[in-house]
Amino acid sequence: MRTNRNWKAFWRVLVLVTLCVAAGAQGFRARISGIVTDQTQAAVAGATVTLLNVQTGVKTVRQSSETGLYVFDLVDPGVYTLSVEYTGFNRFVQENIVVQMRGDITVNVSLQPGTVRETITVSESPVAVQFNSAAKDFIVDSRLAVEVPRIDRNPFKLTLLAPSAINTRGEMMPFHSWAANSVDLGGGTNLKNDLQVDGSPIGIGHKNSYPPNIDAVQEVVVSQNPIDAESGHSAGGLISVTLRSGTNEWHGAAFYLGRYPWLNAIADRTRMTYISTRQHMMGATLGNPILKNRLFSFFSLEYWKVRSPGSLVTTVPTAKEREGDFSQSYNIEGGLRTIFDPWTTRLDPATGRFVRTPFAGNVVPRPRFDPFSARLLGQFWEPNNPGDNITGINNFKKALINSWDYYNFSERVDYHINDNWKVYGRVSRYHTDNTQTNPTPNNSMLFVPTGSLRQANQVSGEAIWTMSPRTVANFRGSWDNIVDARISPVFGSQGWATLWPDNPWYKVNHEASKGVPIYFPYLNIGGRGVFGGLRESGMGDAMAGQSLVQGQPRGLQGRADLFPLSEYRGPGRVRRSRILLGSATQSLQGLRTRRPAARLALLEGWA
Repeated sequence: MRTNRNWKAFWRVLVLVTLCVAAGAQGFRARISGIVTDQTQAAVAGATVTLLNVQTGVKTVRQSSETGLYVFDLVDPGVYTLSVEYTGFNRFVQENIVVQMRGDITVNVSLQPGTVRETITVSESPVAVQFNSAAKDFIVDSRLAVEVPRIDRNPFKLTLLAPSAINTRGEMMPFHSWAANSVDLGGGTNLKNDLQVDGSPIGIGHKNSYPPNIDAVQEVVVSQNPIDAESGHSAGGLISVTLRSGTNEWHGAAFYLGRYPWLNAIADRTRMTYISTRQHMMGATLGNPILKNRLFSFFSLEYWKVRSPGSLVTTVPTAKEREGDFSQSYNIEGGLRTIFDPWTTRLDPATGRFVRTPFAGNVVPRPRFDPFSARLLGQFWEPNNPGDNITGINNFKKALINSWDYYNFSERVDYHINDNWKVYGRVSRYHTDNTQTNPTPNNSMLFVPTGSLRQANQVSGEAIWTMSPRTVANFRGSWDNIVDARISPVFGSQGWATLWPDNPWYKVNHEASKGVPIYFPYLNIGGRGVFGGLRESGMGDAMAGQSLVQGQPRGLQGRADLFPLSEYRGPGRVRRSRILLGSATQSLQGLRTRRPAARLALLEGWA
């Protein structure tokens, strides 16, 4: 019973919001309006005004009001023809009306006496003038979106064509979830902008969910100062992307971009080496009618397969050093890196300082090996070069491969049911795997390949209901989610137990970290070599989602728009990885440790 009461209260609040909130906003759609007059400039009431979408054949009919005013609200971007008829006057036709996102086009009509059989046709496009909003918009149309050569193919980076836009982040690819919002539109709006696709929000925190295939983009609008109420949820500007829809004609496109080493530019002319990146990018779009003048489909697909070279440069112990023999391990001055026996530490009464005695022959006896260090020795591998200098630093250098596999698809369906109802629905998804090969000859667990899983889904839909010639209602809903996660190999508590079989000091931390991955300990040995767990402990697995419900009853003739009926953006869930760190020490004291650190007793002298 309480649940029912809560829902009733919820809907009462929504109705109250509908009755109380007033604003002038267009969403991502446009408005066409004007005044119908006769040759004496007197208003013509009751004239039949027809708006025809040239590409889809969909017609919308309105009657001019007592003052001669007509309004077509929530108009999809496209090319239109407007015709006006009234008994005793020539038929008026205005062609080539190009409607852009959030546009406001005025077409005033002056009817001339005559018969309806006679037609006056105007082919020159009318000028779009924004009368109903003070927003400052910059529009990138479909032709510019397709023809601008962007290797990242990220439609949100088309905002950089706007004079006020400044990119703030190096990540540019569409699967980089920070890329879309990393732009300053003026006034410090970096990471504060509202991001929309087909009027549905895709911003989740500072990240974005679904980035469209750039070939499916109809227009991109960059608004520096969106003051409309529906453009809230941000402290910056608005970046809105509208996707293409199907028409009465079958139309499509396909592309392929291949990048091969033998076609690449020479990277180093002294050694005549070529850039080794291999890249395959391909995609296609298809728009078509399902039912002529009523039901349309638009599908887009994009796939990338990229292989780029990387490298592992590190310092590993030599075979002698792994046996405890540091008799041939030198410092930068050419002297031995002396290994001291920590058990000989004592106070020198003459100097008041602690001193230690070196191991005989600079060799650590095997009985003095720390058990943890001894277990790690088997995971090290042989150097493959003598090092950069006498110290042997960077004595292992090996190439590796970074792999990116990315796909992006979207299916949009538009249905003009009748003169009173039209709806659209869209399903979109992208998925990216980033993996890395293990270049160690023994596939050592001391090298943890870094990688990521990035994906997002979005389902959106909208219905427009013409309730009367004066009132239209717009209902929109969407759901989307995002995953931005590490996919490096997980070591787990069981793996840590193999390193410290008799000392489970780590269990308290692990048990407090339910649901997060646990990696191999991070080992930084004297700054000469970094091994084990992830190099960055700040980034973890991120999962988030949101849903939107929005309604817009709009008064057409009175120009009073009431919205939103409701808007709900569900909270996301963020999960972050915890990386528990091991550490190298600067002493050889103790064969075992009860402290939460990995003491690399043997390798201290090598460090």
